[in-house]
Amino acid sequence: GAPGTGKTYNTAALALSIIEPSFSISDHKAVMEEYKKHLIKIDDDGRICNDGQIGFVTFHQSLDYEDFVEGIKPECGDDSDDNNISYRVQPGIFKAICQKASEQKTTNFEDAYENLTKRLLSEGCVGDEKYLTLETSGRQSKFGISLNKKGNLKLWTGKKENEYKSQGVLTRENILRAISGEKVFEGWEGYSQSVITYLKDECGLNITQNSGTKSYILIIDEINRGNVSKIFGELISLLEADKRAGGDHPLTVTLPYSKKPFSVPSNLYIIGTMNTTDRSVGSIDYAVRRRFAFYTLKADESAIENYYKGKDESLKNKAIELFGKVRDFLSNRDNRSNDMEFDDLMVGHSYFMAESLNELELKWKYEVIPLLKEYQKDGLLRHSAKIDDILK
Repeated sequence: GAPGTGKTYNTAALALSIIEPSFSISDHKAVMEEYKKHLIKIDDDGRICNDGQIGFVTFHQSLDYEDFVEGIKPECGDDSDDNNISYRVQPGIFKAICQKASEQKTTNFEDAYENLTKRLLSEGCVGDEKYLTLETSGRQSKFGISLNKKGNLKLWTGKKENEYKSQGVLTRENILRAISGEKVFEGWEGYSQSVITYLKDECGLNITQNSGTKSYILIIDEINRGNVSKIFGELISLLEADKRAGGDHPLTVTLPYSKKPFSVPSNLYIIGTMNTTDRSVGSIDYAVRRRFAFYTLKADESAIENYYKGKDESLKNKAIELFGKVRDFLSNRDNRSNDMEFDDLMVGHSYFMAESLNELELKWKYEVIPLLKEYQKDGLLRHSAKIDDILK
């Protein structure tokens, strides 16, 4: 849709209608409150660390595969050597939400881990000062954990408790992956399972089997402002319904950095918004287009009328009058270029929603008119179109 038609505004309601079909989307304030509850939270490891089901990202010309899917990111050293820089593969938001949607187990990991963090802090088990002693279930051997500067767990082991030495780090990311069933702690399984048991017994961790019906949403705002083919890379083939995990023709690719198999789950929905007037960036090619369904949001006069219900009647009439001037101007075929339709250009209703006459006049003078002049400059309107006529 054109600018101001409510593309981003409506994504919250659309996302909620997918994950909570019974939720009423008539009250936008209530929609936004519920929407915030379902937003994903990503930790320093690039993984989703809460039970959120909605992700939001804005595409731009600098965004690439390494940011969106996975890439090699620098990481500062541990407490003992903060100047030591290392590099590791970190997931982007797309890989993170695909992994979350594919999980067979759901947890309240974030809350439980926060409880563990609070206990370690309260008991002074931070860095090299002190550690919390735990016990493995198999060999009944003891070990210690403490909190490092990044909020991960330092592992302490040894023959005697007072002579433990630091052996490495159990990261939040890997603990969560271990809970999900991944084998990430080869040789340290006893330690990691004991930490998970402690999270369950002492920190309130709940693990439930995922029914597979839980839906996840990734909202991509301004999807045409990025190079979609470059950002998705080889994963563009996996977006189609039949090529997703569980589809009729499921495909799996090996990711170039992590060298791990990857597929797109069927319970992930992607919503993209696209400004139809934006010619400053490349358009979406047909290979990408065929993987999406398109719906045009149009400028709606009734939305203006609803906005002004119970407000100044004269202000409403003025807003509708200005809306009509732009509509009449753009509906004239002689003013538009040959390849632009009216609905692709009509200035959206949000430009005509104001709390006062002064605000409305400022929007008209500094937003609507400059936008029309930009249309003309970019060739969306004919050079012969007389924009100044609508100012009369």
